[in-house]
Amino acid sequence: MPKKHWEHVVEAVLFSMGQSVELRQLAAAIGESEETAALVTENLKKKYDREKRGIQIIELDKSYQMCTRIEYYENLIRVAATPKKHVLTDVMLETLSIIAYKQPVTKLEIEKIRGVKSDHAVNRLIEYSLVHEVGRLDAPGRPALFATTEEFLRRFGIGSMENLPAMDPVQAEEIKSQVEKELNGAMEKISATSEEISKIISAIENIAFQTNILALNAAVEAARAGTAGKGFAVVADEVRNLASKSDEAAKATKELIESSITAVREGGEAVGKVTASLERTSELAGHVTSQMEIVVSAVENQTSAIKQVTMGVDQISNVVQTNSATAQDSAAASEELSAEAASLKLLVEQFRLAGV
Repeated sequence: MPKKHWEHVVEAVLFSMGQSVELRQLAAAIGESEETAALVTENLKKKYDREKRGIQIIELDKSYQMCTRIEYYENLIRVAATPKKHVLTDVMLETLSIIAYKQPVTKLEIEKIRGVKSDHAVNRLIEYSLVHEVGRLDAPGRPALFATTEEFLRRFGIGSMENLPAMDPVQAEEIKSQVEKELNGAMEKISATSEEISKIISAIENIAFQTNILALNAAVEAARAGTAGKGFAVVADEVRNLASKSDEAAKATKELIESSITAVREGGEAVGKVTASLERTSELAGHVTSQMEIVVSAVENQTSAIKQVTMGVDQISNVVQTNSATAQDSAAASEELSAEAASLKLLVEQFRLAGV
């Protein structure tokens, strides 16, 4: 196939399919590698964007799709039926966020995070084609696993799941601090309520004790009355039994309340320790960071000093080499002078011999 026809083929395939087409399919259509198909598709996409055509090509996680450009939606709905607009409530957005960041995920895991049932929200997201079932978890009951769809990527303008925005560390720290404060406040309220209940139980114990005393007094009076007080004695005995049972129940309830108060106090102390540990960890992290900055600065200074020392050593080496060369030149000159001196000596000796 001629190279000039590659873009035409890609355009025809994207237009005919009407949905996302994987890169390997485009490569098979033009009979070339996936790298070549990606390059051809990107060139066609840039051409559409440059000419501001009514249609555009978008990339969806290693797939491409041809669709209407957003700027012309209003013109499109003038001649077509108004598409049904799916409204995403706060509950649905919260559920969708959990699925997007935790996928694949089961309904039970979603409900653990949200703290409430999520059947309706998940079913609505499936109906809107934002979520679909991707398999079953290998666990008792084999619960369904849910993940996001390509429609989710299109709706939110995300090229792939790797492009999901990350939470700001500052915001995460604020949320953590807020949760800790709310947890501490809840612990304090529970502790205060438990103490109030303990007071009420104490009052019930006192009432039971007083009732028991009255029943004993009534039994004494019935004994004094003799036969005429038999019925009254039976009633007094029943009242005494009832007061005894009330007293036992009050004591058992008080023990439970005291156990709850102890557990709440321990929980509050644990939360306080965790909060303090987190604060100390944050301080230590800041201290370590500052120490690391000092170490880095010292290393940089040492590196600079080493460079200067290296430069000095190089200069000394150059001087030594120059001195060595000079010494060699001096030695050669000395040898030449010695040779000249020997020659002069011979000449002088010959001159003296001739003068004799």
